[in-house]
Amino acid sequence: MKICIYNVNKDLNIRNNIFRKEAFEIGDDLGAPFRMLRQKLQEKGCSLETFDMHPLEEFDSFLFLDLPRRKDPVLKYAIRSGKILYLLLFECEVIRPWNYYLPYHSYFRKIFTWSPELASGKDQEKYIRYYWPNPLAERSKPLTPEERTGFCILMAGNKWSDHPKKLYSERVRALQWFARNRPDSLDLYGPGWIPTLGKKQRRRCETVSAEFSEGTPGLPVGGPFPSIAVWQPRSVKC
Repeated sequence: MKICIYNVNKDLNIRNNIFRKEAFEIGDDLGAPFRMLRQKLQEKGCSLETFDMHPLEEFDSFLFLDLPRRKDPVLKYAIRSGKILYLLLFECEVIRPWNYYLPYHSYFRKIFTWSPELASGKDQEKYIRYYWPNPLAERSKPLTPEERTGFCILMAGNKWSDHPKKLYSERVRALQWFARNRPDSLDLYGPGWIPTLGKKQRRRCETVSAEFSEGTPGLPVGGPFPSIAVWQPRSVKC
């Protein structure tokens, strides 16, 4: 069986880039789970490749990573084809509100989601909750307290949204506070800040953090993951 993996990130969506470690510029080897999935599927006699590796007609099934826009040609073909479709939801409604356009969910046999609300709703056979793994083996040894010379660090891009649950404005408020009170105590890493920062707050920005939104279950801003102690894996028939 040939399975097409289709990412809304176009750079990862060609020449099987999603399986290449170096394709993820922000580090942490974010492609490791996809390589593992590919290996498991190969063990079962299935292939997993990006859409450009074969004509679309040759694929037997499609796995979408976040929901593309409705006019996306691959999504339109997949829906018309009547083949088995799966959807893996990454971004929350603040970032990609169309991810949660429920009428389009009807086209997918299974939808994998971080959202406890979807996974515990009326259709628990369709919505499968996941806890996305990150490889830890290559992480460097943590610094000792004596080696930590900085006071505070913010890892985030300069973004904005008018969604009522957004928290992007809190990033700006935090930077404004440090600008007024502790201008030399914050190290900032992330794109898009340089034009908006004062002279003392400018740092070389190279890393982007995860996105968080207000009141979104399953996306903790800090502290232990909610309800992680009671989570139990379950087998899923796809």
